[in-house]
Amino acid sequence: MTFAEIVKLSRARLRDPEPGTYYADDELVVMLNDTINEFCRNTLCLEDSQTAEICSILAVEGQAYYELESRIIYVARVYLTGYYPLDKVNRYDLDA
Repeated sequence: MTFAEIVKLSRARLRDPEPGTYYADDELVVMLNDTINEFCRNTLCLEDSQTAEICSILAVEGQAYYELESRIIYVARVYLTGYYPLDKVNRYDLDA
């Protein structure tokens, strides 16, 4: 389904047959994009393990916190170079 078809279907469901009667095309596009973005955020249906700007961080000795790229909403796994997984630990286990 193309975006034009989605806009046309949305118009039919909103009972807005002609562009500009109730909603301009630009308004529908913004609302549809907001809905798609919210769906993706809530379902975590998109995953990226290839894009270097998103998937790689240079680790600095002694630095505990890092700012993540703004498109990242959830981190599923973290590996150090050499692909050793970093396990989640609670604060009580950190001293050990």
